[in-house]
Formats: sequence, C-alpha cells, structure tokens
Amino acid sequence: MDRAALQHSVLSFLENYSIEATPHSIDELSGAARLLRPGAVVYVAHPPKCTHDEIIATVRKLTQLGFEPVPHIVARRLRDQLQLDDFLSKLAAANVRRALLVGGDLPEPVGNIHDSLQVLKSGALGKHGIRTIGVAGHPDGSQWIDSDVLRRALRDKAEYARQNNKRLYVVSQFGFDASSLFRFEAELRASGIELEIHAGLTGKTPMTSLLRYARRCGVGASTRIMAGTVRKLFSRPRLMSMDQQIVAIGKHRLANPESKIVQAHFFPFGDMSATLRWLNAVLAGEFIFTGNKRGISVLSTT
Repeated sequence: MDRAALQHSVLSFLENYSIEATPHSIDELSGAARLLRPGAVVYVAHPPKCTHDEIIATVRKLTQLGFEPVPHIVARRLRDQLQLDDFLSKLAAANVRRALLVGGDLPEPVGNIHDSLQVLKSGALGKHGIRTIGVAGHPDGSQWIDSDVLRRALRDKAEYARQNNKRLYVVSQFGFDASSLFRFEAELRASGIELEIHAGLTGKTPMTSLLRYARRCGVGASTRIMAGTVRKLFSRPRLMSMDQQIVAIGKHRLANPESKIVQAHFFPFGDMSATLRWLNAVLAGEFIFTGNKRGISVLSTT
C-alpha cells in the first residue's frame, strides 16, 4: 500500500479528533489545555457519582478554556421531563449546541425516562438549541443490553432522525479490535443506516488501566481478556493497540472511500497529556509506520 496515501488517510481521520473528559478530570484537562487545539471538541461524560450540576460546571469551565463541550445526556439518570428541561436549559445558557445521548448503565431508570430514544422524541433537545446529536454505538456489544436490542434501538433513532431532519451521528465505545468496528459499520449499512461514525479509541494509557476501564464500561472484548498477563493478551491476533487500530482504520478508509468512519474520539483514561502529546506529534507528521507490531511510532512527544 502506498505509504503517502496511508499517511493522508490516517491524518484526515485524526485531524478533527474529539476527546473525553469528566468532572473528575477537569483539573487534569486544564493543565493539558495548551496541548489541545483552540475550539477542540471535548465530551463531558457523566460518571455514576456526579450530579447534573457538576456536569454543567464542567461544561462552563470548558467554554471558558475555549473548547466546545459536548455533554453526555444519560436517559436513565433523569427523573422526568421537568428535570430534562431544566438540565438542557442550563446547558443552553452555557452555549451548548451539541450533545451525546446515552441510555446509561443503571439496571433500572431513576424515573420515567427509560432510554435515549425517549429523550430524542421528546423534542426537548431542539427546544433548547441542540441541533447536532450523537448517539452511542457498541461494536463489541454490551454486557448489560442484548445486541439485538442495541441494533433495533439504533435503527429506531436513525429512522426518527431521518423523518424529522435531525443531524445524528454515532460515537462508538472503545474496543480492542478494529475489525469489530468494520463489522459494526457493515451491519449499519445493511440495515439502511447511513450515519457518520466517530470511532472510539483508547488513549496512550497503560494496558492494565485499560482492562480495568474495559471491565467497568462493559466492553465485550474485555470479557475475553481478563485472564493472563498484558503480554499474553496482546499476543492474541484479534487484540490491537490503539496505534494498530488507527493504521487499520486508515487502510479501511483507503479501501472503502465511502466509509462512514470519519473521525476519532479518544478516551484518555487518566493520561490526557500523554494522549494529546502523541496526537500532536502524529498530526505534525512526526511519525513512522512500524508494521504489524506497533502500527505507529512517533519520533518525539515533547
């Protein structure tokens, strides 16, 4: 494969990256702010012990830092339509125009809002100025929700968006196998779903931390990799580092110019600065392809 073409494919996939933060990591992000490009898109996840007020405070901080916050709206953590409207009105006051809808991992909803489709159909997002809406995708499945239920829910959201002229796109959960992402894209297309996919990727994080987060997040692949050492895990052919996945996605996009996998979304998992330094080096062209063992090696991350 033409190395120049592959480099262009990788860079075009990475150049408009987004990154994940939480209220717990806002101090770390503030320290790493100089490494983020002006206006960068930062998603604000909603951890179990965080309140909606903490999400709003984090959104405001990101706006002050010059970034575009994209808060998660977790359906099962909302009591009712009144709380949803209150939350969205405060986000609107903080100039939020984009959000990510997720169902949430609670066994039972805290109120009468059961899923993200219900939030979407309520009309509350448009009422409060949110015109661009991300929805969650699970290429590796979920330990909490049956795969058929996930696919049907995504089809329903895509159909609602099509009928109501809403701009919808998919943000995928992170995983350890790029081929799962490619199968996910193919399944969407086979179902008539032509939504853009923002591919979830782990940051430059130690693998022991990644496995801990994978178990917590319910990534399907993690259930197959709990035993053994990290070295043994990554000797298995279908487990890929972030570097390898990015190269695989670059090749996939070259071979499939119509691919809906359009950009990267990073989960830094406690090492925001390392992830951003790596990204900046790659985007500056300071990298080489190193074959199947590592995928990409940066020349400097200073």
